[in-house]
Amino acid sequence: MTLILWKAPVVAEPDDATRLLEPYYERGDDSAFLPSPDIATVSNELRRRFPDVEDGPWAGGLPPTEVDRVLRLTIRWSADADVLNEIVEVAREYDLIVYDPQGPSFYMPHPVPTGPIAPIPRPSVRDHLKVIAMGVVAGGVFLLGWWIQVPVLDWILMLVGGFFLTVILFLLGILIVRPERRR
Repeated sequence: MTLILWKAPVVAEPDDATRLLEPYYERGDDSAFLPSPDIATVSNELRRRFPDVEDGPWAGGLPPTEVDRVLRLTIRWSADADVLNEIVEVAREYDLIVYDPQGPSFYMPHPVPTGPIAPIPRPSVRDHLKVIAMGVVAGGVFLLGWWIQVPVLDWILMLVGGFFLTVILFLLGILIVRPERRR
């Protein structure tokens, strides 16, 4: 198994990482990656944590000590999952991207937050008034369709106005009741 670590550029998709690594695979050209002393630091930290060449996780020997752009780690397939987790943990401490070409998948330096970052504020009176105003307009469109005597236009206005009036009433209900989130 191979893992490739680098600092920058940051990529958003595994396909972007694959394209970025093509010159590195073909010619050993790592010029697309920015140099960083953190890569050598991570390499030395991994050498310190897993120093055993014979029984350790390394398939191709210990990681190199002199590296500044791309760190390529060759790991035995029989390596424990804890080893991979430690590699990702050390890489995140130094803001490195870990790319697994076998997946292909990659681990970003910082996990993406899944929940709300800050509490959601309660809607203000102004927010309620905006929704009520939209409801009045939707109700007006519905009533216009009810009163107008144009054959096709009347039912179109009633459908559109009724739909938006229903949506507005639903949103107003959410604003008033505002169910609490379960954690």
